[in-house]
Amino acid sequence: MDDPEVVMEAAATFLVVRPRSVQETRRRLTQLGYRAEMVDGVIERLLTMQYLDDATFARAWVESRDRSRPRGESALRRELILKGIERDTIAAVLAARTEDPSSGVGQT
Repeated sequence: MDDPEVVMEAAATFLVVRPRSVQETRRRLTQLGYRAEMVDGVIERLLTMQYLDDATFARAWVESRDRSRPRGESALRRELILKGIERDTIAAVLAARTEDPSSGVGQT
């Protein structure tokens, strides 16, 4: 497919369901058969438009897990690694989670 707007529309359809990581979005577009250079261009555009942001995604993922399906730090770390989040970002998000009194983490 040579039309970046078609690739962008496929990405938007994927992202409307829930926030996604850059890796998840890249993987999905590649699975749909779009050429790597088209996918790269759309990913860059989505990053510029702030529709993709791995740090924001990681915070939202952890908050969602804390609300609906609480997990320990190791499990959250594994999940985020599988979603392509960089280790530094994961460490920062998990550290903020521990420091946030409203998260309920580490409280008795």
